[in-house]
Amino acid sequence: MPDLVYVIKGEWIDEARLTLGQLMGGPCERCTRGTNDTRPPTRAAGARCPVCAGTGTRPGRAAYLGTLPLRRIVLTDREPYSPSADEPVGWLGPDKDRRPESPHTLPWELLRLVADPEARTVTYPTRAAALDALSAACVKYCRGLGG
Repeated sequence: MPDLVYVIKGEWIDEARLTLGQLMGGPCERCTRGTNDTRPPTRAAGARCPVCAGTGTRPGRAAYLGTLPLRRIVLTDREPYSPSADEPVGWLGPDKDRRPESPHTLPWELLRLVADPEARTVTYPTRAAALDALSAACVKYCRGLGG
């Protein structure tokens, strides 16, 4: 998967497409717990990971995206939850019983931008409405970091 994809319409970057991990950062996939123990190709002894510089954590793109005139952000690894076809769709907050990488789960930083700050879930009448709300929350989150 590409690192980051931009959709340009006219003079604006209309949309950015990336994963939640690319947006917000997180553990480095190339390193194991920051020990710089990587899979092949093996780097020379003492060389730092090019992704995280040996910290074990890779930065997110949110602050950078907040400086761009984006209209929309699409998280390619998130999909709203729907118990059945005729029920509302929505997003779930992190929970001790829910895996954070679940495509229906949003981190608190984003869930609080699409729902009441105390809510653990939020629902919408359609999939499109849920995706639009997530996109708007991502743009707001990025702009808050990007200045």
